[in-house]
Amino acid sequence: MQDEQPNRRWAEYVAHAVHGLTNKAAALRADVSPGTMGNWLDPSWEGRPSAEAVSKFATAFGLDHTEAAARAGVLPSTEGGDVVRAPLSLKDVPTEALLAELGQRAAGGPRENPPVATMERRRRRRRLRFDPDAPAL
Repeated sequence: MQDEQPNRRWAEYVAHAVHGLTNKAAALRADVSPGTMGNWLDPSWEGRPSAEAVSKFATAFGLDHTEAAARAGVLPSTEGGDVVRAPLSLKDVPTEALLAELGQRAAGGPRENPPVATMERRRRRRRLRFDPDAPAL
């Protein structure tokens, strides 16, 4: 069954992946222009992302490439199309997966794909640790 708005699925998928990031930050992380990111988030956009751009997006956000390609409409339905599903709501995520993620965060373990803002804070901390007046080791 075809969607009446074929880009609605892609827009929802992208919005879920970039939740909490600005268009500019999400675009920087995915190595696409902010305009492209804005198009992807607009369900009424009439274009279609390139397979290469979808692959870069999936890599940047730690997503499954096949699923991303199916959501973007760049994967023929004979290769998985409507079979690939991903949760778009926390209600769809198994409780065990949520608990495992919370446990990892509480333990202070590194996240696979920290938000861009988190990565920037880490860079700043590294720069702040440098003390030019400290004795050389």
